[in-house]
Amino acid sequence: MVATRFNGGSAALAAALVFVGCGAGADGPMGATGAEGPQGIQGDPGEDGQDLTMGVVVPPYYKGTYQALAADWARWHDSMPTSAHPLEDTANCDTNQSGPVFFLGGATSSATLTRDNCTIPAGKAIFFPLVNTGYHNIDENPQLTAEELHQQNSFYWTGFVGATAEVDGVPVPNIEDYEVHTEVFVFDFVADGPSSTPSTPSGTSTGVNYGVFLLLNPPAPGSHTIHFTGNLLFTLAEHGFDLVFDLDLTYNIDVAP
Repeated sequence: MVATRFNGGSAALAAALVFVGCGAGADGPMGATGAEGPQGIQGDPGEDGQDLTMGVVVPPYYKGTYQALAADWARWHDSMPTSAHPLEDTANCDTNQSGPVFFLGGATSSATLTRDNCTIPAGKAIFFPLVNTGYHNIDENPQLTAEELHQQNSFYWTGFVGATAEVDGVPVPNIEDYEVHTEVFVFDFVADGPSSTPSTPSGTSTGVNYGVFLLLNPPAPGSHTIHFTGNLLFTLAEHGFDLVFDLDLTYNIDVAP
Protein backbone atom coordinates (compact mmCIF):
# COMPACT_ATOMS: atom_id res chain seq x y z
CA MET A 1 0.00 0.00 0.00
CA VAL A 2 1.46 3.33 -1.02
CA ALA A 3 0.77 6.69 0.62
CA THR A 4 -2.70 5.83 1.88
CA ARG A 5 -4.19 6.71 5.21
CA PHE A 6 -7.28 6.80 7.39
CA ASN A 7 -6.17 9.92 9.25
CA GLY A 8 -8.47 11.06 11.94
CA GLY A 9 -6.25 12.02 14.75
CA SER A 10 -3.22 10.06 14.01
CA ALA A 11 -0.19 10.17 11.79
CA ALA A 12 -0.43 9.81 8.04
CA LEU A 13 2.00 7.04 7.15
CA ALA A 14 3.40 6.15 3.79
CA ALA A 15 2.50 2.50 3.32
CA ALA A 16 -0.05 2.55 6.12
CA LEU A 17 -3.55 3.72 6.62
CA VAL A 18 -4.04 5.76 9.75
CA PHE A 19 -7.36 7.04 11.10
CA VAL A 20 -6.96 9.63 13.68
CA GLY A 21 -9.37 10.62 17.30
CA CYS A 22 -14.05 10.10 33.76
CA GLY A 23 -15.00 6.85 34.24
CA ALA A 24 -18.68 6.64 34.58
CA GLY A 25 -20.40 8.09 37.56
CA ALA A 26 -23.85 9.20 38.59
CA ASP A 27 -23.31 12.56 36.98
CA GLY A 28 -20.37 14.31 35.39
CA PRO A 29 -19.04 17.73 34.42
CA MET A 30 -20.76 17.65 31.04
CA GLY A 31 -24.14 17.10 32.64
CA ALA A 32 -25.03 14.06 30.57
CA THR A 33 -28.75 13.54 30.31
CA GLY A 34 -30.83 10.38 30.10
CA ALA A 35 -30.27 6.79 31.14
CA GLU A 36 -30.03 5.50 27.60
CA GLY A 37 -26.90 5.62 25.47
CA PRO A 38 -26.86 7.25 22.03
CA GLN A 39 -27.77 4.01 20.28
CA GLY A 40 -30.63 3.31 22.66
CA ILE A 41 -28.54 1.02 24.85
CA GLN A 42 -29.66 0.61 28.41
CA GLY A 43 -27.01 1.02 31.07
CA ASP A 44 -26.18 -1.83 33.39
CA PRO A 45 -26.06 -1.00 37.09
CA GLY A 46 -22.62 -0.65 38.60
CA GLU A 47 -21.51 -2.07 41.92
CA ASP A 48 -23.17 0.84 43.68
CA GLY A 49 -26.41 0.31 41.79
CA GLN A 50 -26.02 3.41 39.62
CA ASP A 51 -26.67 3.37 35.89
CA LEU A 52 -23.18 3.68 34.46
CA THR A 53 -24.33 5.38 31.24
CA MET A 54 -25.45 8.36 33.33
CA GLY A 55 -21.82 9.47 33.51
CA VAL A 56 -19.84 11.44 30.98
CA VAL A 57 -18.21 8.52 29.15
CA VAL A 58 -20.13 5.46 27.97
CA PRO A 59 -18.34 2.51 29.63
CA PRO A 60 -16.00 0.45 27.45
CA TYR A 61 -17.88 -2.78 28.13
CA TYR A 62 -20.32 -1.63 25.42
CA LYS A 63 -17.73 -3.06 23.06
CA GLY A 64 -20.14 -3.72 20.20
CA THR A 65 -21.29 -0.10 20.22
CA TYR A 66 -17.70 1.15 20.23
CA GLN A 67 -16.72 -1.17 17.36
CA ALA A 68 -19.70 -0.13 15.26
CA LEU A 69 -19.02 3.56 15.86
CA ALA A 70 -15.32 3.17 15.05
CA ALA A 71 -16.36 1.85 11.64
CA ASP A 72 -18.95 4.63 11.22
CA TRP A 73 -16.31 7.18 12.19
CA ALA A 74 -14.06 5.90 9.39
CA ARG A 75 -16.95 6.13 6.93
CA TRP A 76 -17.57 9.74 7.96
CA HIS A 77 -13.85 10.47 7.78
CA ASP A 78 -13.59 9.24 4.18
CA SER A 79 -16.77 10.91 2.94
CA MET A 80 -15.03 14.28 2.42
CA PRO A 81 -12.09 15.52 0.32
CA THR A 82 -9.12 17.00 2.15
CA SER A 83 -10.03 20.38 0.66
CA ALA A 84 -13.23 20.44 2.72
CA HIS A 85 -12.50 18.32 5.78
CA PRO A 86 -12.80 19.19 9.50
CA LEU A 87 -9.68 17.22 10.40
CA GLU A 88 -7.69 19.19 7.84
CA ASP A 89 -9.14 22.44 9.25
CA THR A 90 -10.60 23.15 5.82
CA ALA A 91 -14.25 22.79 6.91
CA ASN A 92 -16.41 23.29 9.97
CA CYS A 93 -16.74 20.48 12.52
CA ASP A 94 -20.40 19.96 11.55
CA THR A 95 -19.58 18.93 7.97
CA ASN A 96 -21.33 15.70 6.89
CA GLN A 97 -22.65 15.08 10.40
CA SER A 98 -25.94 13.22 10.73
CA GLY A 99 -27.63 10.82 13.11
CA PRO A 100 -27.48 10.66 16.90
CA VAL A 101 -23.66 10.71 17.18
CA PHE A 102 -21.37 13.65 16.39
CA PHE A 103 -17.83 12.76 15.26
CA LEU A 104 -14.64 14.61 16.17
CA GLY A 105 -11.04 13.77 15.30
CA GLY A 106 -7.45 14.84 15.52
CA ALA A 107 -4.79 15.69 12.96
CA THR A 108 -2.70 14.04 10.26
CA SER A 109 0.69 14.90 11.73
CA SER A 110 2.24 15.77 15.08
CA ALA A 111 0.68 18.94 16.40
CA THR A 112 -0.51 20.91 19.40
CA LEU A 113 -3.86 22.34 18.40
CA THR A 114 -6.85 24.17 19.83
CA ARG A 115 -10.08 24.08 17.84
CA ASP A 116 -12.71 26.64 18.74
CA ASN A 117 -15.98 27.53 17.03
CA CYS A 118 -17.37 24.00 17.09
CA THR A 119 -21.10 23.94 17.76
CA ILE A 120 -22.83 20.62 18.43
CA PRO A 121 -26.61 20.21 18.49
CA ALA A 122 -28.18 19.32 21.81
CA GLY A 123 -28.93 15.65 22.30
CA LYS A 124 -25.97 14.40 20.25
CA ALA A 125 -23.49 11.95 21.70
CA ILE A 126 -19.83 12.60 20.80
CA PHE A 127 -17.42 9.97 19.48
CA PHE A 128 -13.75 10.37 18.62
CA PRO A 129 -10.39 8.58 18.52
CA LEU A 130 -7.58 9.73 20.77
CA VAL A 131 -5.22 7.93 18.42
CA ASN A 132 -5.83 5.22 15.85
CA THR A 133 -4.42 3.32 12.91
CA GLY A 134 -6.19 1.60 10.08
CA TYR A 135 -5.53 -0.34 6.90
CA HIS A 136 -7.68 -0.50 3.78
CA ASN A 137 -7.87 -2.05 0.35
CA ILE A 138 -7.80 1.16 -1.70
CA ASP A 139 -5.26 0.62 -4.49
CA GLU A 140 -4.50 -2.92 -3.30
CA ASN A 141 -4.25 -5.40 -6.18
CA PRO A 142 -5.03 -8.13 -5.44
CA GLN A 143 -7.35 -7.15 -2.63
CA LEU A 144 -6.27 -8.19 0.85
CA THR A 145 -8.32 -10.73 2.75
CA ALA A 146 -9.83 -9.93 6.13
CA GLU A 147 -7.00 -11.80 7.83
CA GLU A 148 -4.39 -9.86 5.84
CA LEU A 149 -6.00 -6.51 6.66
CA HIS A 150 -5.85 -7.34 10.36
CA GLN A 151 -2.26 -8.56 10.04
CA GLN A 152 -1.17 -5.33 8.37
CA ASN A 153 -2.92 -3.07 10.84
CA SER A 154 -1.81 -5.10 13.85
CA PHE A 155 1.76 -4.43 12.72
CA TYR A 156 1.22 -0.67 12.64
CA TRP A 157 -0.73 -0.67 15.90
CA THR A 158 2.45 -1.89 17.60
CA GLY A 159 3.55 1.75 17.28
CA PHE A 160 0.95 2.80 19.83
CA VAL A 161 2.60 4.40 22.86
CA GLY A 162 -0.20 5.97 24.87
CA ALA A 163 -3.16 8.33 25.11
CA THR A 164 -4.86 10.57 27.66
CA ALA A 165 -8.15 12.45 27.82
CA GLU A 166 -9.89 15.05 29.95
CA VAL A 167 -13.49 16.19 29.72
CA ASP A 168 -14.15 19.57 31.29
CA GLY A 169 -10.91 19.19 33.20
CA VAL A 170 -11.73 15.76 34.61
CA PRO A 171 -9.27 13.02 33.53
CA VAL A 172 -10.61 9.81 32.02
CA PRO A 173 -9.08 6.95 34.04
CA ASN A 174 -8.07 3.53 32.72
CA ILE A 175 -7.81 4.85 29.19
CA GLU A 176 -6.36 1.55 27.98
CA ASP A 177 -9.79 -0.02 28.55
CA TYR A 178 -11.11 1.99 25.60
CA GLU A 179 -8.94 0.30 22.99
CA VAL A 180 -11.11 -0.96 20.12
CA HIS A 181 -10.38 -3.16 17.10
CA THR A 182 -13.10 -3.26 14.44
CA GLU A 183 -14.00 -6.13 12.23
CA VAL A 184 -13.56 -5.57 8.48
CA PHE A 185 -16.10 -3.02 7.25
CA VAL A 186 -17.15 -1.58 3.90
CA PHE A 187 -16.85 2.16 3.30
CA ASP A 188 -17.25 4.64 0.47
CA PHE A 189 -14.43 7.09 -0.21
CA VAL A 190 -14.13 10.22 -2.30
CA ALA A 191 -11.44 11.22 -4.77
CA ASP A 192 -8.58 13.16 -3.18
CA GLY A 193 -9.81 12.20 0.24
CA PRO A 194 -7.74 11.50 3.34
CA SER A 195 -7.40 7.80 2.45
CA SER A 196 -6.97 8.17 -1.30
CA THR A 197 -4.66 9.94 -3.71
CA PRO A 198 -5.66 12.64 -6.23
CA SER A 199 -5.46 10.06 -9.02
CA THR A 200 -7.75 7.60 -7.24
CA PRO A 201 -11.39 7.92 -8.30
CA SER A 202 -14.20 7.73 -5.78
CA GLY A 203 -15.24 4.23 -4.91
CA THR A 204 -15.92 1.60 -2.28
CA SER A 205 -13.36 -0.36 -0.29
CA THR A 206 -12.90 -2.41 2.86
CA GLY A 207 -10.74 -1.73 5.89
CA VAL A 208 -10.14 -2.11 9.62
CA ASN A 209 -9.68 0.50 12.32
CA TYR A 210 -7.83 0.09 15.64
CA GLY A 211 -7.52 2.77 18.26
CA VAL A 212 -8.44 4.26 21.59
CA PHE A 213 -11.90 5.80 21.30
CA LEU A 214 -14.27 7.63 23.62
CA LEU A 215 -18.05 7.85 23.39
CA LEU A 216 -19.48 10.72 25.42
CA ASN A 217 -23.10 10.83 26.43
CA PRO A 218 -24.99 13.88 25.10
CA PRO A 219 -23.59 16.86 27.02
CA ALA A 220 -25.75 19.54 28.58
CA PRO A 221 -26.18 22.76 26.58
CA GLY A 222 -23.39 25.25 27.09
CA SER A 223 -19.62 25.41 26.71
CA HIS A 224 -17.38 22.37 27.25
CA THR A 225 -13.75 21.44 26.77
CA ILE A 226 -12.41 18.15 25.48
CA HIS A 227 -8.64 17.68 25.68
CA PHE A 228 -6.79 14.59 24.54
CA THR A 229 -3.36 13.36 23.54
CA GLY A 230 -2.22 10.43 21.42
CA ASN A 231 1.22 9.06 20.70
CA LEU A 232 2.68 6.70 18.13
CA LEU A 233 6.34 5.73 17.71
CA PHE A 234 7.73 3.87 14.71
CA THR A 235 11.37 2.85 14.46
CA LEU A 236 13.53 1.72 11.59
CA ALA A 237 14.48 -1.42 13.48
CA GLU A 238 10.92 -2.55 14.19
CA HIS A 239 8.84 -1.01 11.42
CA GLY A 240 11.27 -0.19 8.63
CA PHE A 241 10.91 3.58 9.04
CA ASP A 242 11.30 6.23 11.74
CA LEU A 243 8.30 8.36 12.68
CA VAL A 244 7.15 10.05 15.86
CA PHE A 245 3.53 11.15 16.15
CA ASP A 246 2.56 13.31 19.12
CA LEU A 247 -0.86 14.92 19.16
CA ASP A 248 -2.12 17.32 21.84
CA LEU A 249 -5.56 18.65 20.94
CA THR A 250 -8.16 20.75 22.71
CA TYR A 251 -11.74 21.20 21.50
CA ASN A 252 -13.70 24.09 22.93
CA ILE A 253 -17.24 23.17 21.97
CA ASP A 254 -20.59 24.81 22.38
CA VAL A 255 -23.67 22.64 22.71
CA ALA A 256 -26.69 24.43 21.30
CA PRO A 257 -29.68 24.77 23.66
